[in-house]
Amino acid sequence: NGSIDGMFSGSGVAAIMIIKGLAYPLVRPVDKAGWSTYWAVVLVPKTNKDFELTPKYMKNKKIICCALASSGEFYCKSLLGKSQKLLIAGNHGNAISALNRNVADIAIVKNRVWDQLKSKYPNLKKVAEDKGQNPNGTFIISKKFPQEKAEKIKKIFLGISNDQSIEAKKIKDALNISGYIITTKKDFNHTIPLLKKTGVDTNFKF
Repeated sequence: NGSIDGMFSGSGVAAIMIIKGLAYPLVRPVDKAGWSTYWAVVLVPKTNKDFELTPKYMKNKKIICCALASSGEFYCKSLLGKSQKLLIAGNHGNAISALNRNVADIAIVKNRVWDQLKSKYPNLKKVAEDKGQNPNGTFIISKKFPQEKAEKIKKIFLGISNDQSIEAKKIKDALNISGYIITTKKDFNHTIPLLKKTGVDTNFKF
């Protein structure tokens, strides 16, 4: 509604804002390991020997994922259709935990979270993944915000990479990042079509 000028956002919400013409991407963080993107992975119990990434197989299964997530709800609905019923988890870690507790048959989550947690879940396995990548934690800015001020903010973010001050080091250590990189609509070349496939358009209602 225009009451804030910018926000850090998951790629799903960021892509919705871009599609609706309300905001545009400015920068995104680079993890200390060097990555700045992510994708969806599909998890099942290791006891599942017959998994197929097909609508026929998945249609009547209990699938858990995060709402409005490129690596959750939107990836699932891009495969199975926008009317697909889903179990919604508060975050990707909760979705993995729910699958481990047999609350669901399938979990669709962010690969970075699975990579962090998979050693804790020896009874689960990855059986499929999205072939495209989504920008991680992008800072998007309102189109109502003055362009010249946005450029100043971008310059501050980009300067963090080489900033050796105590303050900059605290930021990078707290967020486990090496800095920020320029991000544009082109970086959403996989994400935006993914959402449009599920019916997201300028009239999308949260």
